[in-house]
Amino acid sequence: MSRAACIVPMVPMLLIGCLPVWVPFESIAQSLHLQGYVIDANSRERIAGATISAKVEQQRKKLSESGAEGKYQAEYPAAGQSLVVEKTGYRTLVIPTLKQPAAPGDLPFFVPLPLIPLDQQTTDKPYMQSQQRDYTLTTEAKMPQKAVRIFSIQDALNGRAIQQATLCLQYTKVEKKDCHKITPTAPSPSVTFEEADIVSVVVESAGYQAYQGNLILDKMDGSSSRYEIKMTPEITLLTMNVTNAPPQSQYLLVSTTGDTIVMRQEQEKSVFAFCAEGTYSLRVSTPQRTMAHREVVQLGKGLNYRTLTLSPPPPKSTPAAAPTPLKTVAPAQVAPDAAPLADTTRRFTLYFTQSEYDLRPEACQQLDRLVLLLRNAPNWHIEIEGHSDNVGNPVRNETLSEYRARVVYRYLQERGIAARRMAWRGKGSSAPKGSNDSEETRKMNRRVEIQINP
Repeated sequence: MSRAACIVPMVPMLLIGCLPVWVPFESIAQSLHLQGYVIDANSRERIAGATISAKVEQQRKKLSESGAEGKYQAEYPAAGQSLVVEKTGYRTLVIPTLKQPAAPGDLPFFVPLPLIPLDQQTTDKPYMQSQQRDYTLTTEAKMPQKAVRIFSIQDALNGRAIQQATLCLQYTKVEKKDCHKITPTAPSPSVTFEEADIVSVVVESAGYQAYQGNLILDKMDGSSSRYEIKMTPEITLLTMNVTNAPPQSQYLLVSTTGDTIVMRQEQEKSVFAFCAEGTYSLRVSTPQRTMAHREVVQLGKGLNYRTLTLSPPPPKSTPAAAPTPLKTVAPAQVAPDAAPLADTTRRFTLYFTQSEYDLRPEACQQLDRLVLLLRNAPNWHIEIEGHSDNVGNPVRNETLSEYRARVVYRYLQERGIAARRMAWRGKGSSAPKGSNDSEETRKMNRRVEIQINP
C-alpha cells in the first residue's frame, strides 16, 4: 500500500517598494543615469551576465547587462515604472522607481544591486516554490514514527534572527493548516511531524517579502533537526551625489535610536547606504570633523536618491592692503571670587534641567574655575560632550545634547579660551550615566562632561 502527495509550483517575485522622500515631483524630465554593480547578497561576489531592464507600460525594455566584474551602466527611461534585475539561480529583483527630478549634467547615481540565491529543491529542507519540480512522495505502510523540526527565521542579507513573524504549514495529505507565532520569547518554534508529507511553508513578517516555500519530509526516523528560512527584506537604499565636499569627508545616517550608519563611497562624489526605513539625521563632516551639513531626512522603502550641494569652501586669502583695525573687545569676566580648579582635575560634569540647555548658576561657577585653570595652562585642551535622557524624540534629544555642549563652548570662548583648544560634540541619549527608568536617575543623564587634557 502506498500514499502519494504532489504540489503545483508557484513563482514568487521580489518586490522592493519606494517612496519619494525629499522632493515630490510629477514626472522625470529626462532619463536617469545609473551605474553600479550586481552582487551576490550572501557571498559578496560580483555577478556577471545579470540582465537589467526597465518596465515601461507593462513591457520590459532591456537596458544593460552586468559585465565580467559585475559592473553595469544604464540610462533609465523617463517613462520607466520599475527596474528589473534577473539572473538564473537568483530571485528576481524588481525596484519601483521614484519620480524625482534629475537635472541635466548630474553625475550617475550609484546603485548596487544585491541578488539573493534561490533555494533549490531538495528533501528535508525548505526551498522556494519557484524551484519545485515534478515529485511524487511514496511511503510504505509501517509503524508510525515522528520527526521534530525546529524553524529559525533569518534575514537573508545579514543572517540576523527575525523575532516577529508568522509561520504557517499547509499539510498535503491531511489538508490541515497549522500556524505558529514567532516572538522574542519564542523565536524558534518546534514542530512535530506525524507522517511523511510534502508541506507548504509560508512565512510573513513586517518589513520582509512573504516567503513561499515547500518542504519534502520523507524521513520519519524520530530524529530532530533545525531548518533555517531566509527572508528577503524590503530594502531601503539611499544613494547621493555630493558636490563641493572636501576629499575624505564622512557621511553618516543617525537613526532615532542612536544607531549610526556610515555611508560608503564607491566613487568620487557619490555615496550610498542600505538601511531600514524611518527618520534619520544626515550628517556630512570634513576630514577635520567639522560639521559641513546636517538635516533630518525621512527614508522610505526602496530607492531614495538625491543630489546634495554643499557650500563651497571659502577662497584662500590673498595679500591686500592692511585692513582697518577692529575695535578690541574685552573677554567676559569670571566671578571675582572664583578660584582655579586644581591642576589635578581631569574630568567634571555639569547638569541641566529637562529639555533645557541654559547654564545653571553652579555650572557657571565651575566653568569660571575652569577658565582660570586654562589661563594658567595655555597648552591644555578640553573636550566637551553633551548628553540627554531618553524622553521624547531621539533626534531632538541629540540636537539638545549638542546645544548643551555648544553653550559651554561659547561660555568659555567668551572668556578668552581659544576655539582651537576646545572640541565639542553631542551624543544624545546614547551614553547614559544612570538608568532612564526613573526621574531620579534620569537627572544624571541631562549633562555635559568636560575632559581636561594636559
